[in-house]
Amino acid sequence: MIYIDGLFLAQRINGINRYSRETLKVIAEGCERVGLRINVLVPLNSEINDAYGLEIIRLEHPVKIDNEGNKTFSGWTRKTAERYSYERKGIFVNFSGYAPRKANGPCVIHDLRPVCYDDGTKPYQNMKFKAAFRLNCEIAKRRRLPIMTVSAYSKQTIIDTLKVSGETIHISYCGWQHVLDIQENDVIFRKHPELLAKPYVFALGSIAAHKNFKWIVEVAKRNPEIMFAIAGGKELETFGTSGEIEERNNLIYLGYINDGEAKSLMKKAIAFLFPSLYEGFGIPPFEAMAVGTEVIASRETCLPEILGNSVHYINANDPNVNIIQLLKQSSVSECSKQVILSRYSWEKTGQTWLKLLSEMENN
Repeated sequence: MIYIDGLFLAQRINGINRYSRETLKVIAEGCERVGLRINVLVPLNSEINDAYGLEIIRLEHPVKIDNEGNKTFSGWTRKTAERYSYERKGIFVNFSGYAPRKANGPCVIHDLRPVCYDDGTKPYQNMKFKAAFRLNCEIAKRRRLPIMTVSAYSKQTIIDTLKVSGETIHISYCGWQHVLDIQENDVIFRKHPELLAKPYVFALGSIAAHKNFKWIVEVAKRNPEIMFAIAGGKELETFGTSGEIEERNNLIYLGYINDGEAKSLMKKAIAFLFPSLYEGFGIPPFEAMAVGTEVIASRETCLPEILGNSVHYINANDPNVNIIQLLKQSSVSECSKQVILSRYSWEKTGQTWLKLLSEMENN
């Protein structure tokens, strides 16, 4: 029996949770064909009604309410979900990056950013996070667990940094097809009509330091003829002072937006910005390409590998960029975009997982 940690079904969508949901969909569709029995484990008090047709097992676990009124389930994966799987001698799967301490199961390492990239902010919190991340990696290494990652760059980084054999590492690239099913939501333009007053570029991310949104602030100063719209789920102070943002009359911070709003913003933008300093994969550029928008991206880490010649590249450390000129001078053909898009799909992601889980079940 395979037990999948389904806590992500109760959480807000981000890159890892998108990967988890879309992968689970394909696994659910194909598990019977390959003879896998799969249950999804969720906290008893979580608001989950469906796991794409898979059987849901609800387990008791303490629930807390955070400052925003959301339910949180601290310690759920280690104390409850993995323990349940271990006691039943099942294979335990957590798509978010947890290495099973006792249960049999793979470890997902999306990237090694906590080890390889230091953003220099919040040193105490980062120290705790990095220590936990390193412990997770060490457990995967010592237990010789199969490792799933999302790009060749991440695989090689894991080999070089953790000193593990490449034979134990599997790559399941991400997909982008979910964006086709998202209903556009133009209400964002009623909230911010200034976005339609002149051309704008759009950036979407977690507003963490490695996303390099400070680069966008500097580029906005040099491109007053266009608007810059930034969306993400963390505090404005990530950019520096809130006053620095407010002083820029061509830069709008939108905060957290839903999928429909993001799709509408991508579709009407003259370009989608992705100046990230570190990525394991990076789904948003593919979403933008899929709706017909030009993408401006950095050359850092895995991005040249996955994006190929389908985007306009920039130096992520140099804000001296004229956006309009870049889009005119750097030609990207529609054919090259379609070639790159055709390489990735959630179906391929899920099939890679089905193959790995079948091998683990048979062994």
